[in-house]
This record gives sequence, C-alpha cells and structure tokens, in this order.
Amino acid sequence: MIILTGFALALSSCNQGPGGTRAETKEATELKTTDAKQIPVNTEQSRIEWTGSKLTGNHHGTVMIREGYVTVENGEINGGEFVIDLQTIVNEDLDDPDMNAQLIGHLKSSDFFHVDSFPVATFVITRVEKKDEISGVEGEFKPTHLITGNLTMKGITRGISFPGRVYREGEIYVGETNSFTIDRTVWGVNYGSRKIFDNLKDQFIYDEMGLKISIVTD
Repeated sequence: MIILTGFALALSSCNQGPGGTRAETKEATELKTTDAKQIPVNTEQSRIEWTGSKLTGNHHGTVMIREGYVTVENGEINGGEFVIDLQTIVNEDLDDPDMNAQLIGHLKSSDFFHVDSFPVATFVITRVEKKDEISGVEGEFKPTHLITGNLTMKGITRGISFPGRVYREGEIYVGETNSFTIDRTVWGVNYGSRKIFDNLKDQFIYDEMGLKISIVTD
C-alpha cells in the first residue's frame, strides 16, 4: 500500500497564504515507458487533504483518490498515476450543514473546479529522484526524494516538482509529502485572485494551493 500524504488544497491562515514549500511549476514532462511492475493504490487508505484560505480565514477538508497505481522497478518506486475524484470534496471545519453545502457547491462550480465538466483531476509521476539533501523544506519529516509529474485540472496539464518521502515496509510502499503549494491560477482556477481581478480589495483568495498527499498501495 502507498500513501501520498496529501492532495491538500490550501489557501491557509488569516493574513497570509498557505505555508509549505512552493512546488516548481513548468511545462509538462515526458513520460518514459518502462516494464516496471504496477502496484494498485488502496483507495480507502489513501487520501488527499486540502486547506483553503482568504484574508479572513480558512477552510480544510479531504478529497478521495478514485483509482491509481505506482510503478516499481528494482524495488524502487519510479512512477505512477492517480485519478482524483473531485465529486468527493468534503469540508471538515463548517458544522452548519447549510453553510457546509454552500461552500462545497461553490468549490464544485465553474468559479473553482467546474466539476460538472471536469469531474476528475489526474497526477502522473514521470520521475522520482533520490536526494541526500533538499534545502528549504518545512514540515514533519525530512524528504528523501524529488517527485516530478504532470498535474491535470480543468483540462489543463502542467508539470510540477515537489519534495517527498518514499520508502518500503516489507511489501508495502509508502510515499508522502509535507505541505507544499502550487499556484491555482496556472490551472484556470481564478476566482478571487488578485492577479486576475484588480477590484477585489480585501475580498480576495490566495492564489497558492497547498498540497499534502498520502497514498498507500495494496
């Protein structure tokens, strides 16, 4: 089983954007075909946490991985592909059912992820590089690898690289990340962005999306 700790969509705490290392965003990278073994992800144990923030506060919750696998060669993870089911977005900080439903409805609308037209996001790992040292990383653990892949949301595919920890426990492979951030507007999630709209005053939402991924293989 593999854990990617978090697809945490973070617009974090009051008066600041989300914390965590900023992922490098670039053009999509080429996927090299190999004969590596595919090991399916345990979708019940794998999960993505998200956090979102504006100037006056934040929200957080989860979203599920619908299906996925990692590829393993010579006992090491060297790739993988994951399908994130955006229909399963859940908020965990609003106790009022009506307010909770209103927020989730807004996140699923065309203002944000346009789930009716784009019900899933995908992440394809194209490279996993072992690193002795990765500087400038905040979080619960020291990362061991730099993970590069192609993230597709709302029909837009861009390459990203971020630090993570990848290891094996017997027949179980584990991969996890501390919180890291990407710029949501690169994928056309523009609602409330000061970069896109110049008349928002203090009614803006931070552009950065914080991700924290946890994945476990069967």
